[in-house]
Amino acid sequence: MDIAKLKQFFELAGNNPTADTINNAARAIGQAPEVMPVILTFAEQHNIDIKKELADLTNAQEKASEENTMNEAAARLAEMYGLFSKEVDPEKRKELTEKINKTTSVFNTVKQGKKISRFYTADDYFNECRNYDPSKDFTPSMLAGLRFPNSTLSYIGARPGGGKSMILVNLAREAIITKRKVYFVNLEMPYRDIATNYTLSLMYATANDHQREELKKIKDPMSKYYSLFKREYDNRETFDLLRNNAIQEMTRQLEKEMFLFGICETLETLINEIESTANYGDVILVDYLQRVPPPKGYNDRYIQIKQISNALLALALKKGMVIISGAQFGRQVKNNTDKEATLEDFKEGGDIEQDAHNALAIETIIETTTDKEGRYIHVLKQRRGGAKYKYTLIDCNFEYLYMAGTGKEYIKNDESKYEEYTDNNGTKRKRKKS
Repeated sequence: MDIAKLKQFFELAGNNPTADTINNAARAIGQAPEVMPVILTFAEQHNIDIKKELADLTNAQEKASEENTMNEAAARLAEMYGLFSKEVDPEKRKELTEKINKTTSVFNTVKQGKKISRFYTADDYFNECRNYDPSKDFTPSMLAGLRFPNSTLSYIGARPGGGKSMILVNLAREAIITKRKVYFVNLEMPYRDIATNYTLSLMYATANDHQREELKKIKDPMSKYYSLFKREYDNRETFDLLRNNAIQEMTRQLEKEMFLFGICETLETLINEIESTANYGDVILVDYLQRVPPPKGYNDRYIQIKQISNALLALALKKGMVIISGAQFGRQVKNNTDKEATLEDFKEGGDIEQDAHNALAIETIIETTTDKEGRYIHVLKQRRGGAKYKYTLIDCNFEYLYMAGTGKEYIKNDESKYEEYTDNNGTKRKRKKS
């Protein structure tokens, strides 16, 4: 056993280790499989479960070692052939280089394939059952009590302006509360807007009841938020105090728990970026599906969307991540504002509902009795069941910047009891029939 590396690990992990310090220490000492059992025992003694993280790290180290070995072998082979000798014809040098690189690539693919392409065994099944706790599935408050297990892809559909982006921002906040890392794939808005919306949502989430009442009186919280960057901070003001605290927390989270990215030229680039940075159990939020750059070689939009969805599903299954994507409903339903959504609304999007573990719709309501406008979640598909309600109201506050579940079922009004009329301002409304 490499005592020097083990000593280095203990020094880096510290006397009060966390999952992060143990992981960072294990990475710092490099490939050292023989000390992994000691590291695992050390973590267990401190009630820290990092079996999956250590397994991923070991696999990554082994892969890097294999690649280095193959690269060295290719270099030695090139030298043996006199590849870089001045006497070698340039065309022959090019031909030999291509052959060596191709052989190296094929050999690496075959070696990796042997690890991946094996049959699923009974031992695999029983081990997964022992390690799976449904109560630890990501279960955000605002989505009807639905569970979003690891290795799943789900879609939240809405018409333009229906609230997809704000739902995803608030899902990021709830995912971080459950100690999950969040990767927000932003393809719709400036990064500044995403971070600001998140901070404002966090302000309302951390406010007490009295402070929330003050926040509700603010008509344009976004402008007020930015104005504070140009004047002195006053901790006597509720808004100032909450903003200051939320910014500090958001700053910490952006360094360790929430990662914003998404500027990419191709689908392949985006998938590789997520695969190389995110890990098992992380939550990937995509805003939104139709904004993802299409794969190369496909011109038909229907096929492009289908390929994008297939790629996201494959990524979720391969890496054990929770992927939740916004999806804009098709043009054919843009005028159906009075009709509730169905899975057919996704049809213009490459039959993506087939890939979905959960499929939901954000719908706008105007209460016929009070004319009060709000939003609710409509569960369209739940592959494993588990939703508490088919319809549930969303608690939308602070100018729709804060969203959370109400924990209540939404009972739709019986439309047959109401009639449409036009008020004095020319606005169409509904009232109970006489």
